[in-house]
Amino acid sequence: MFHLNRFRGFLQTLGPADKSLSRWWLKGWTEQQARLFPVFEPDGTPSATALAVLTEEYRGMDKGLTIIGMWNGLLEDPAAADAALDFDSEFSGNVVELTLGGSETPPPWLTDVQARIALVSALARTYAPYYVIAGSRGYFSKEVFEDKPGVNAMLYLPRVITPRQVPEAAALVAVDDPRGRRLGTIVVSVSDEPFSANNPRHVRAANELEIRLVDEDLLPNYADFLRPQ
Repeated sequence: MFHLNRFRGFLQTLGPADKSLSRWWLKGWTEQQARLFPVFEPDGTPSATALAVLTEEYRGMDKGLTIIGMWNGLLEDPAAADAALDFDSEFSGNVVELTLGGSETPPPWLTDVQARIALVSALARTYAPYYVIAGSRGYFSKEVFEDKPGVNAMLYLPRVITPRQVPEAAALVAVDDPRGRRLGTIVVSVSDEPFSANNPRHVRAANELEIRLVDEDLLPNYADFLRPQ
């Protein structure tokens, strides 16, 4: 219940940006199955039915990776959305994977760079993550380093990053908690149009930022996020 409540809290921070994110169902093997169990009640609390399904699914399992898969019930891009909440892994922390629209077709409300920054900021404030990557799935195969997070359209890291350190960034956005304490920085690769992995200029901008972050010892390895054995 904790993980669902936290995800719902994150969605609420987005406000009325996209009404298509207001309803969610647990995923199933078929479309019919995937419309059986709403994740939230109308008042926003986790539904008793969804909790019962998840409890039964993971009953008796040893400690390990637990995944809650859900979708918003829409099939057509760019309105389609799905989410996977991975938690209680023996090796790493919680993982939130949110897919909005298609590979290169974001929802209309996300074509604005400020909306994308607000989305990443909300994830950072809600989950206090090691990093947040936002952008195109097509870019993952074009990253410079296989063992580090890529910049993509934008990358959040829980550290202060200055223009002197990363002058190539299209923007550096500070993320603070509700009390005004600094949480980290969003590094933006492209700010004048939606990022696309099919645009060589966008890919080059993100690649250059990754190299610069490594040169400044600001980009961690994935191995740095592993929990101690």
